[in-house]
Amino acid sequence: MEKFKLSLEAEILKAKNSLALWLSFLGTTGIIIAFFFILLLGTESFLPSGQEQPWRHFFKIYYEGTAFMLLPLFAIITATLVCYIEHSNNTWKHLLISTVPRYSLYLSKLSLTFLIIITAHLYFIILMLISGGILGFIRPELQLFDAPPDFIFLFKLAIKTLLSVSGMLAIQFWVSMRFKNFIVALGVGVIGFVLSSLLIDSWYYVIFIPYTYPLLYLREAFLEIWLSRVEIFSIAFFLLYTLLGLFDFQKMTIKM
Repeated sequence: MEKFKLSLEAEILKAKNSLALWLSFLGTTGIIIAFFFILLLGTESFLPSGQEQPWRHFFKIYYEGTAFMLLPLFAIITATLVCYIEHSNNTWKHLLISTVPRYSLYLSKLSLTFLIIITAHLYFIILMLISGGILGFIRPELQLFDAPPDFIFLFKLAIKTLLSVSGMLAIQFWVSMRFKNFIVALGVGVIGFVLSSLLIDSWYYVIFIPYTYPLLYLREAFLEIWLSRVEIFSIAFFLLYTLLGLFDFQKMTIKM
């Protein structure tokens, strides 16, 4: 555990000025700005209807907009970039012959990838709440000042988002660790996402494809449950592919 902690601290230090970290913050900022202007200039279709809680409606617009494409692609790119740091600098051979256990190296990098996604998501929530306050002032018809934010619903959305992406993240991280070529690793993730989006409404067993979970978890049947089968399957696949990745990494060799 001590060596894992030291490995994770080292990874965090290396990631401070990495492209993955900068991309997460710049990308999140861009997403929030885009949705801000969509709601600012949008039509009545963006207004809450009937007895719907205004902030719930507001949160769902942001989350539904990001879940379909931006969230899966963000997870794919982040995992690929975290591993590419070592591939591009050709430092894997030095790490693998070091005294640090391989499981610590693998788990620390996987944990870093998840920490970047968690940090970016917290940043997303903060900017979303700020934009909601501004929009509530500029567009009173959004009714955002008529009730306080539904923080319980927001917390549920955040947890379900992070859990839904964990399964595909473990797969993408393993692929990115295995393939040195950035385009190959990224391509595997993009193909997985595209196939998932094509099959999501036409194949009964699509629940067994982890790349579909960021697209499924916001559906009403799953959203009302704190831990739906989407999140359960995602956690199961995260554990499975983390174990498979660890097993593969133990046998991994790098040409000197």
